[in-house]
Amino acid sequence: GGTRPLTNLLRPDAFFAPGSYGRLPLPSEPLGGRLLFRANDGPHGLELWTTDGTPQGTHLLQDLCPGSCDGALSDLAVTGGRAFFTGNDVAHGPGPWVTDGTPAGTRLILDFCAGSYCSRVPYGWHAGSGKAFFASQDPEAFYVPQLWTTDGTAAGTLRLTSFSWDGLILRDFPGVFLHGTLLFGADELGPGWEPWTSDGTPQGTRLLKDINLEDFGGSDPYHLHAAGGKVYFLANDGIGYGLWVSDGTEAGTAPVLDGLPPRLPGATGPLILAAADVGGRLFFTSLFAPDDDGNGGTALWRTDGTPAGTVRLTPEAVQVSADSIVALGGQAFFIASDGAQELGLWASDGTAAGTRRVDGPGTYVRFLTPFQGRVYFVAFTPGAGKQLWRTDGTAAGTVPVKTFAQEPRDFVEHAGRLWFVVPATDDSGDQIWSSDGTEAGTASANLYAATTGFWASDLVSTGSRLFFWGGFRTPSSLWVSDGTAAGTSKIADVRIATFDFATPVFSNGRLFFASAAGQGAPYLWMSDGTAAGTLQLLDRGGRGIRDPYFLRSFAGQIFFTVGGEGALYQTDGTQAGTFKVLDLREPLFGPSVFELVPAGPRLFFRKWDRDHGSELWALEAE
Repeated sequence: GGTRPLTNLLRPDAFFAPGSYGRLPLPSEPLGGRLLFRANDGPHGLELWTTDGTPQGTHLLQDLCPGSCDGALSDLAVTGGRAFFTGNDVAHGPGPWVTDGTPAGTRLILDFCAGSYCSRVPYGWHAGSGKAFFASQDPEAFYVPQLWTTDGTAAGTLRLTSFSWDGLILRDFPGVFLHGTLLFGADELGPGWEPWTSDGTPQGTRLLKDINLEDFGGSDPYHLHAAGGKVYFLANDGIGYGLWVSDGTEAGTAPVLDGLPPRLPGATGPLILAAADVGGRLFFTSLFAPDDDGNGGTALWRTDGTPAGTVRLTPEAVQVSADSIVALGGQAFFIASDGAQELGLWASDGTAAGTRRVDGPGTYVRFLTPFQGRVYFVAFTPGAGKQLWRTDGTAAGTVPVKTFAQEPRDFVEHAGRLWFVVPATDDSGDQIWSSDGTEAGTASANLYAATTGFWASDLVSTGSRLFFWGGFRTPSSLWVSDGTAAGTSKIADVRIATFDFATPVFSNGRLFFASAAGQGAPYLWMSDGTAAGTLQLLDRGGRGIRDPYFLRSFAGQIFFTVGGEGALYQTDGTQAGTFKVLDLREPLFGPSVFELVPAGPRLFFRKWDRDHGSELWALEAE
């Protein structure tokens, strides 16, 4: 009868974009008595075709991308006798195109990017009343998706929005025309995800109505650090990112540094890489403008909790390492490079003039550790190799302690001495050493017999005993020592979970730590230094606690956050005393890392609720 094939294309997926199995992408109205559609006949890739309803009148409109590459990258949006779409040719890459249904009337509207590669791909075309709309990233606005409009000319192609974050659904951008205007959904900071409208002009593109007046976003505080009984953190107040301070009260919570660069889509935003409390002031290493890979310029800052007392201490030429900052005698010690010299030891008294490189040690400084009024560290010295050094911040007081064939690591102060691990050069196994700060007083502790491939790490001092992990090429067992060979033994085959935010903590005679212990994911464990007293800790319901992060001793208890569950827990070391205190994350969000920082009489953390969004909270010590 009246149903017949118009094409004889060999590909079974000729009418669908790669990876898409939706409807046949026909426009809603004809162009000059013809219909346009996309098809892939194999030799030409996915391109625009046209038909008058007869087989002989059905043919390729134009091969935009010659060969098997795709030239028609989107569905068509038709208005005013023209069809708008995302096209791709060899010379320009993806961009906005328009066609009147003829080869001569098919053209690029605006070359978004020079060359064949372009990240500003138009998505989600909508058209009506002679106007066409699409969503596209804007490199001049940190690649945030924005709404655009076009009348088919370069001069008439305009950006309509200036969203500050990833507030549009870029792919398959949803929208509908009503009375000549486009209605769409957008999520701008402040109102959240709400309906917007656009008449095709910047001034006519606006929030239609803030339907949900509750704040589901919040300031999203992160990178919490304590100094002087207060907590410092990064947050977004709806205008931009800044450094904030809080004493745990609303009146005592205020910004100290405004105007930090915005968080880029897919990137991490402003960062605090390391921090230390130096005489009640916070010294910190900043990365305030990271690129997509988290890299950028770093600097040392200090703040006393006021805008006037928040200053940058290092110039742009100095790049500060993300390694720890150490406080000693009113000074901050850190690792940096000025470009002329490799990474070395630096010190600061909190002024730009008093921030300087410490003369004496070699390069590639690592493992800053305070011990008995000095800072100890490892440095590579040409002609000498890897050396343990100590410094008081002066050139005369910066001297080598001992030279090693392999780099010492895992430093900890214990029982009046500095303890650390020294790797073997011949695979005979790591050994634990100790030092009183002199060359003669630095020697192997000989806690155990050397074993081929033995790996020691994660030393923890608990007063009279030293805990550490060891095993064949991996820290697979927990050990305890009183500092002698006779008093050193393996107490359990339990592997430590090695990530920065699960550092073991000792409280009330027990060591609390995270261990995978053959289960894959880390769970909460504790040990009293005996085999019988080393066990997985269960909650009141008899369940193991997975992903325990930020273990903190506070008010006589151990508090920690649980990543997968998104909750705050506390424990006294018993099953009855181990329970959830608060839910922290938004119910619809996935696993997250929630920081936990004691400062003064309060424990600070980030929490979400329906009324405030994600904000800074504090738990008072009882």
